[in-house]
Amino acid sequence: MVLASMSDNLTTQESKWETAWGMKYYVGTDGRAVQGIQIIDGQAYDFGTNGTFNLKGTASGYLYSPSLSTANGGYNWFENGKPYTGFRYYMGTYYWFVNGVRQNAGWREAWGMKYYTDASGFCFFKSMFFFILLVTCTLLSV
Repeated sequence: MVLASMSDNLTTQESKWETAWGMKYYVGTDGRAVQGIQIIDGQAYDFGTNGTFNLKGTASGYLYSPSLSTANGGYNWFENGKPYTGFRYYMGTYYWFVNGVRQNAGWREAWGMKYYTDASGFCFFKSMFFFILLVTCTLLSV
């Protein structure tokens, strides 16, 4: 879908927000409305994948977004469209993120305690007391 501005004498729009037919769209560098998950100015948006191209809302989760960071294969964690900082449970374990980027091999502080994440960036917790399930995560009292 190509959006053209009537006020610009039908010139093609590029890299900007547009409103048409009562809905909001974002036009990419090629002059076409984008779809799917898009990172625009550091914010994650969902434009759907059903061919309608209009904004569905902000996106959350572990999203492919190399424009934010190429670390860890370009995947970064977003909550309500914004890069997230803190622990997040994903694929059966916890990972630590700073500004959306997964942090690997290092000490972390959260909930008044210190934690260690291994080279893969993960640790395992058991129940609300955060007991160690595997050696990959070491928990120390502050």
